[in-house]
Amino acid sequence: MLKRLEHPNVVKGYRVGRLQGRYLFFMEDVDGPTLLDKIRQGGAFDEDGALFAILQVARALEYLREQGIVHRDIKPGNILVGPGNTVKVIDLGFAAASAQAGGASSTTQGTAAYLSPEQAMGRDDLDVRSDIYSLGATLYQIVLGELPFSGDDQELVQKAVLEGLSAEATKGGRISAHMHYFIEKMMAKDRDIRYQDPQELMADIEEQISGKKTLEGEPDAADAGATDAEAERRRRRIERMRKRRQRR
Repeated sequence: MLKRLEHPNVVKGYRVGRLQGRYLFFMEDVDGPTLLDKIRQGGAFDEDGALFAILQVARALEYLREQGIVHRDIKPGNILVGPGNTVKVIDLGFAAASAQAGGASSTTQGTAAYLSPEQAMGRDDLDVRSDIYSLGATLYQIVLGELPFSGDDQELVQKAVLEGLSAEATKGGRISAHMHYFIEKMMAKDRDIRYQDPQELMADIEEQISGKKTLEGEPDAADAGATDAEAERRRRRIERMRKRRQRR
């Protein structure tokens, strides 16, 4: 599958071989740690660093969605950080075409701590919203330094379906209001409430980054050289973000 994929945020596969009864897979060598390694070495990310990483993964998920692929195992251990802080999604061992992404064995495919509710229930109609949930669990872990839920695999599967996020963790001042919004929306139990595709998530993150600069009084570099129409669209996005903040 990786051999036909070409995206800067997806690890490149080259060829598959076999030696003494074992299959070998030759892929791009990315010189860098995973997000999980970075958490273990340096603790939780600051929010700007976390959003920068998540934005790149969202771009990878959008590309996979366009190819009709659901990753099914998005987690910090499957996200490499290479030179220049370029993020690459790896390990498509559980990936499948959208129409084939569920099935009776879905609960055993993926990592329990990051399973979406529909994946944990073994639904046969998984789509990119399942990956968005897992990316939300990843965001939760890299900004809070802990998993959304604790327990053994069976308990984690049950909590993915039945238990809400800890209000103490997400609303207790440990993260900002906008980060709480991202996590809650990405990890909504009802997938119809989640971001419906990575593009929607990407737009919100980019809006947050751009709006933060403008609200802090910094020049908006994105507007430099932009057409009047493009600048106006950005100003409208920033205004929507201001209104959203006021409602929280």
